[in-house]
Amino acid sequence: MLVLSILLPSIALADSPGGVFANLSLWLKADAGTTGTASVTAWTDQSIGGSNATATTGPALVEDSINFNPALNFDGTDDV
Repeated sequence: MLVLSILLPSIALADSPGGVFANLSLWLKADAGTTGTASVTAWTDQSIGGSNATATTGPALVEDSINFNPALNFDGTDDV
């Protein structure tokens, strides 16, 4: 039982941004759940909230952006 109680907090922290999991209602990641590359039109919520994002003209997916991790580039003009 001791092993289980030690592992459960670490499992919850691994599935949340920065270890924040209490009341997490939206978590959008550039490396998971994106549809499209030149224009990302759908973005799947990675939390248990299920609040997915959609766009008609979305941001561009940049594969190697921040510390060699993917990011979305919002140009500020037509990303709706």
